[in-house]
Amino acid sequence: MINMNDKTERTPIMTNLFSRFLKNRQTQSQQGQPRRNRGFTLVEMVVTVAVMAILVGISTPSIFEFMRQRDNQSEEIALGEIRKAIQAYLADTGELPTDTGTGTNAWYNLLAGYTGLSANEIANDVWGRPRTYIVYINSDRKLFGNSVNVYYASVHSMGINGKAEDTYIDTSGNSVDINGLAVTSDAFDAPTDSTWWKNLGANSVDRINAYSALRAGGDDQIMRYTNYAEVLDRYNATIERLDRLTQALETYARSGYAGRVSQCSVTTPDPLLCANGIPEQTIYYPRSRPISGNAEDATIRYSDSTIIVDNTANDTQRRNYMVNLMNLLGLPGEYCCSALENSTLDKLPKPFYYFSNPRARTSTGCAPRPTVTQGKLPARITTKNSGDSNSDRTCG
Repeated sequence: MINMNDKTERTPIMTNLFSRFLKNRQTQSQQGQPRRNRGFTLVEMVVTVAVMAILVGISTPSIFEFMRQRDNQSEEIALGEIRKAIQAYLADTGELPTDTGTGTNAWYNLLAGYTGLSANEIANDVWGRPRTYIVYINSDRKLFGNSVNVYYASVHSMGINGKAEDTYIDTSGNSVDINGLAVTSDAFDAPTDSTWWKNLGANSVDRINAYSALRAGGDDQIMRYTNYAEVLDRYNATIERLDRLTQALETYARSGYAGRVSQCSVTTPDPLLCANGIPEQTIYYPRSRPISGNAEDATIRYSDSTIIVDNTANDTQRRNYMVNLMNLLGLPGEYCCSALENSTLDKLPKPFYYFSNPRARTSTGCAPRPTVTQGKLPARITTKNSGDSNSDRTCG
C-alpha cells in the first residue's frame, strides 16, 4: 500500500502521473488528424497547473531542509578551521588571544593570519551574526615546580534562529539545562557578562567544571578547545629530555674517569693530569659556572676547566651554552630546553639550568659547596633556579 502522507512516496507518484498524461495526449494527437497550432484545453491547463503546484509544494520543504543542512555543515567546517587557527596561534606565541581585545588585537584579527578564513569570516557565522569567543587561563597547575598555563576556550554560534539557547535534548529526548551557560536574553551580552561559563564559581575548579558542561542547545553550535592534552605531551617530552641528559652526562663522566685512572696508573704519570694524585677528587662532568653568590672554591679540579655553561647568563645566552653542551654529549639541540614553557625574554623554549658541582639540599636550605677533597654529587639539571631557602630550592 502506498502511503500518500509520505513525501518520499508522493513525489515520484505525482511526477509519473504528469508524465503519463503528457504521453497519452501526444498519442491521441498522433492517432487523429494532425492539426496545426493545436493548443491546450482549459481542462489540460488546470490539470497542468495543479500538478506543478503539488510538485512545488512537495519539493519546497526539501529545498529548505537541504539549505539548512548545508549552512550547518558550513558552520561546522568554519569552527573546525577556527580550532586549527587557535592551535597554530598558541604554538607560535605561547598564548591565546584575550576575549576583551579590540581593533587589531581583537581575537578574530589575531587568528586571521593562521587560517584561510578572513577576519570577518572568523568574527561572524555563516548567517552573518557575531560568534562569541571566550577564553580562560588556568595558572594553578604546577609541573616541575613551574606554573603552567592551561587554556580553555569556546567559540559559539547561535544558529539559524539567532537565539542563544541554554538547553539541549539528551539521547532520551529530555530537555536538559546547560550548566555553565546561563542565557538571559536572545542575544549574547559582552564577553565579561557574569553569566558566562568562565566567570561562574569562585575558583578554577568551578570554571573548568562549567567549561566541561558546555553543550550546544537547539540549533546552536559550540566549539570547545583546551591545550591540556598538549601540555601533558610537552610534560612527557621534558621528562624524556631530562632522562636522556642524565644518562648522557653519566656516560660522559664514567668515560672521563676511566681515562684518568688509566693515565694515572702508569709508572711515571703526567703531573699535569695526576696532580695531587687521586682521580676521585676530579670532576669529570662538563664544567658550569654556578649562580651568582655561590662561586666554587678555586682549588676545585675538573678534567676540563673550560666553562661550557654559564648559569649567570640570561635565557638567550644560556640557551646557546646548553646547545653547546648538547653537541658535546651527542644529543639533539632541542634537548637544551624545557618543552613546557617559553622564556619571557625571547618567547623561545626556556633552557634548562645545568650544575656540574651542585650543593646538597638540607632541611633548612643548601649545604656548602663540596671542596676539592670532599665527595661530589652528580651533576644536576633543573627547569628553574630557585632561591636557596625555598621549599623547592635548586641548590645549584
